[in-house]
Amino acid sequence: MSVCEFADRKKSEEEPENESGILDSQHAYLERYREVSGARSAWYPAVVEAEAVFKDTARKKIEALDELVRKLIWAIETYHREQRRRVKGAQHQHLNECIYQQCENIIFGVHPGMAEAIEDKRILMMEGFRSN
Repeated sequence: MSVCEFADRKKSEEEPENESGILDSQHAYLERYREVSGARSAWYPAVVEAEAVFKDTARKKIEALDELVRKLIWAIETYHREQRRRVKGAQHQHLNECIYQQCENIIFGVHPGMAEAIEDKRILMMEGFRSN
């Protein structure tokens, strides 16, 4: 992430200094997501045409892409919310560490593949994203 990705973020006067980097990161990832969302909107006429021509085959691929986009925004929001909780030292229970690591893997584009060891199999979730 480069400085130009969050340079336009307006910081609140009440914003804690120790959360500034997290909020910068969240802003940058949401800006990147906005690009994905805009591309999907521009792509819509092609989607309609593909469904008309290819029927169920196109529908399945489009639904798979939509699911990935939903997972991406979920991961961005969940990861940064949990980062802020950890910085604040919140007294309430933190998000499950495995889910937190999966969110981190998704937003950073990490896909380490399938676990080899039996003890690692317990942490496999979400189509092969490994939490460690």
